[in-house]
Amino acid sequence: ALRTRLSSVARGELPSAVGASGEIARTFERLVRETKSRSLVELLPDLRGVSTSRPGRFGLDVEQRVGLLEWLAGGEGGLAESDGVVCADGLEGLPVWDIPWVVDSLFARARRFVFAAVRCQDPPRRRLLHPPAGTAFTAGWWRSHFEAAAVRHPQVRWTLLTTRGRDFAHDGHHLVAGGPRPDATPPR
Repeated sequence: ALRTRLSSVARGELPSAVGASGEIARTFERLVRETKSRSLVELLPDLRGVSTSRPGRFGLDVEQRVGLLEWLAGGEGGLAESDGVVCADGLEGLPVWDIPWVVDSLFARARRFVFAAVRCQDPPRRRLLHPPAGTAFTAGWWRSHFEAAAVRHPQVRWTLLTTRGRDFAHDGHHLVAGGPRPDATPPR
């Protein structure tokens, strides 16, 4: 049913959501280089479209940009798995009940790393003698979903960049990472 509805939506140009500079670009480049990735899929909030760059940025052989909903529906043109999966925009717009399986599908289609950047809501204020309410879409909530997916996919390194505003540069951000280390040195 979803594929039928997607076929009626026009395809877009799909420019990258990862700019040439800024925290998202620096983190993205570091992950690509540390994991020695050669291929990448970047998911965009657009409904449809596939765009391929050969060679890609940061030393990648292939960089594909795919509409998020089309990718989840399986209409990404046969691309099953790549070294890295990047979603720098659009996850926070999905319904709360879809987040667990969407995050798990990011991990399932990545061989080496997953990178996501999400805009979070402020944590709710605690009321006297009442438990906190409305904790969905906070930074801790997102982290718990990435940690749960990482347990099912231990070979995949992941990085989650969160901010409490609309802009990662001006509103402050928080970076959380997990998964296997890029080399055999023990942590300090």
